[in-house]
Amino acid sequence: MAIPVITPLDPRPGVDISDISPAIRYSPYVPDWWQSSTITRVPETAVGWLVAQGWQVTSTYAEEACGQNFYVMSREGMNSWAILQSLLNEYTFAYNEGRSHNQVRYDDVVAMMSDALTRARTHLDTTGDVSDAHIVTYEDQMDALVAGIESEMATALTDMTDADTTLDTQLSLYLTKLNSLQAIYDTHEETAEAFLTDLGTAELARINELYDSNLAKTLQQLTDRGMSSSAITTAITTRNTRERNEAISLLNDRLAREKLENEHTLYQQEIALNGIVLDGRVKYNNAIMTKAQFLVETRKSIAQVISQVRMARVNGRMDIRDKEEKLMTYQLSAHNELAIALWSFIERREDEYPALESISKLITGLGDTGGGWIQP
Repeated sequence: MAIPVITPLDPRPGVDISDISPAIRYSPYVPDWWQSSTITRVPETAVGWLVAQGWQVTSTYAEEACGQNFYVMSREGMNSWAILQSLLNEYTFAYNEGRSHNQVRYDDVVAMMSDALTRARTHLDTTGDVSDAHIVTYEDQMDALVAGIESEMATALTDMTDADTTLDTQLSLYLTKLNSLQAIYDTHEETAEAFLTDLGTAELARINELYDSNLAKTLQQLTDRGMSSSAITTAITTRNTRERNEAISLLNDRLAREKLENEHTLYQQEIALNGIVLDGRVKYNNAIMTKAQFLVETRKSIAQVISQVRMARVNGRMDIRDKEEKLMTYQLSAHNELAIALWSFIERREDEYPALESISKLITGLGDTGGGWIQP
């Protein structure tokens, strides 16, 4: 917001002050102030005293009737009443003129002071409006800052919630997949074990058939030779049974080892499959968590940057406001100081006019000089 400009004072004649030039005054002297006075028939005894009073002897004559000399004396004297009238007129005019001029200047000072006060009040009101506008801007910026931070926090919370939902879904899929793979492998294991159920049956039949054939053949040969006694027959039959059992035992041992090896193979396959599935799910879940954490950290960083930028902007506005207030204060102070200096200058200027005491003394003195004769 722009800084308000103070309307400058314009103390020019006809604008704020009256142009009062001192009137040129001339001496009120006129020849009528003086008059010549002549005294006749002044006795000789009074001459000395009159000379002391400023009279001069102009002629002398004698009167034979009284046998005395008399003198004619003259003196230039002031016409007191004329002088008093002229001076009273001039003093009265000068007195009224001085008071009138001072009254005009006083009215000018009062008017300028009133105008300056009005300007100062208007400027202070404008300063208050500017300050209020800055405060509103500051509050708006703070509200925007808080709203932005809350929005970023809400977004981050939403991202975390979405990531948590996705993770829960993946965990459910993970458990479902594990159960599915377990079931598949259980079926595979049953199928594989089913293949081993009849394993060795044919070999056992072959062994029995082989040993039955060998026993029958041996017994037949003994019979053919006439050696089919019960003791020999028993011994041969016992040996055939023993060899048969050994062959069957060897067959069962081989089958047991083959089944055990098959079980180990199936178990290793199951462990390997479960490990592969588990490792894949763990990696996938770690990727999801990393993504969620990245989103949260990114949002957090963005929120911090936005907060710092907005706070810097707010601080800048406050600094500008403080500088503007200082400038406006300086303007107002300078304006008032100049106005006060001008008023003081005008107030100190006074036109000289006669005091009433001087007029009174003048009247008294002139009155005293206009008295009658003082006899010696």
